[in-house]
Amino acid sequence: MSIFKKHNTTAEWIAVYIFQEVKKKIKNIKSVTVWEGIENAVTYQEK
Repeated sequence: MSIFKKHNTTAEWIAVYIFQEVKKKIKNIKSVTVWEGIENAVTYQEK
């Protein structure tokens, strides 16, 4: 996972990585949400 050689393994970068990988198979993906716990989550979407 080359993205993590450049960036820390934070929820934000995990969401980016998952989005990029899923987008290779599902072109119309809108966003990815990664939960860090019961109350904390991050959502990634491209503009």
